[in-house]
Amino acid sequence: MSRFPYNAVPDHPPYPWVSLRIKDNYKNLVFGPFQCRVDSGSEATCVPAWIAGDPGVHDYEEDVAYDFAGNPVDISFLVVLDATVEVLDPQGSVVFQKSYIGMRFPVLPDSEGLLGLDVLNDMVSTMDGPGLVFII
Repeated sequence: MSRFPYNAVPDHPPYPWVSLRIKDNYKNLVFGPFQCRVDSGSEATCVPAWIAGDPGVHDYEEDVAYDFAGNPVDISFLVVLDATVEVLDPQGSVVFQKSYIGMRFPVLPDSEGLLGLDVLNDMVSTMDGPGLVFII
């Protein structure tokens, strides 16, 4: 069991976070590690643009999604056909690892990623809000 303290950012409520590393087993590439907010409201695990790298080197897809107001928004996806997703504890040790086939990671302009339900639903975890800790 590993414990991850919540981040505290001025003018925002504290939130759970982890370090994530994504391996492209087919192309022998590694993305990360990078910080991710734990987001049980996100269907997909998202990567920051700086970690996704050069579109000329990696596989990308474009798609249209809709924002909260129903407006269309263009989204880029980093596509990893044979992915291993690893969650790292604050010391850098792997505490969760799972292989996935055909992952599409939405690319965010932010400096952090999001750990979404596509990966969260495969692990046993607890969000302890009063204790400000996320436990895997």
